[in-house]
Amino acid sequence: MTEKKEPSDESEYEPSDHLDTASESKNKQGNKKKRKKQKFATFNKKTDFHGRVELTVGMCFNDFKVCKSAVKKYAVQRGIDFVFIKNEKKKDNHCMQEGLWMEVLEELGADHRICIRHLYANFKKSHPSKILNDELWNAARATIFNSFKACMKRIKNIDQSAYDWLMRKPPRKWTRHTFRERTKSDMLLNNNAEIFNGFILETRDKPILTMCEMIRRMLMKRLVAKKKSMINYLGPITPRVQLKLESAKKDAPLSIIACCGNLLFEANHVRDGQKVVDLK
Repeated sequence: MTEKKEPSDESEYEPSDHLDTASESKNKQGNKKKRKKQKFATFNKKTDFHGRVELTVGMCFNDFKVCKSAVKKYAVQRGIDFVFIKNEKKKDNHCMQEGLWMEVLEELGADHRICIRHLYANFKKSHPSKILNDELWNAARATIFNSFKACMKRIKNIDQSAYDWLMRKPPRKWTRHTFRERTKSDMLLNNNAEIFNGFILETRDKPILTMCEMIRRMLMKRLVAKKKSMINYLGPITPRVQLKLESAKKDAPLSIIACCGNLLFEANHVRDGQKVVDLK
């Protein structure tokens, strides 16, 4: 039995919140004698299972089943009650390989998208072509079904196997015209995650408590700065969306609009040809 240590006044997080620099650690190693590596005993299943099982702290086992059997026999011989904690996370990961993730998506109904840059990185391994690259991006950026269909038709004419490869990917995960309107986002890349990783780069080598506090302060300062900048903005929508709207206004004179009734319009564009616009 080990003796219980009296609680001390010092915080249990203080040691973890102190980091030594490379020069400080070298000086400490130079001032102290080098400690010998501690050698732990190894459990021998051929000999240690006979008679009374003895286990020591740090004992090594070559096999998980042997470890489980040894602990069980050790507890039975000494009348100790114990329970093996099941690794449920490992079971979930194993089931995911069998298709459980598809069931989760259907039940939760969340929007999951594929980063186009990563999609093309896998696509170009078997279909390296600048033309296919451009058509892939055009298909991903298409905001209406007819434009997407035209891009995929051009890809099919260039390379049938490339077309089949893309059609195996659900369009609702990578092409803009299938994105739900309720998400209020049309991003095709995972830039948010990459930018955030760069934003917190200076905190990643800190202890966990210090890192969380630094990230909290950084986010707090950023939110306040963005709020101050938006106070002076008088537009009804955000600036980035306003820029896209102004770009669409400049392109509008290139179209001839004819009303068909019931909020249905025919648009003949100089470059894109004839389209149907339903405002319902």
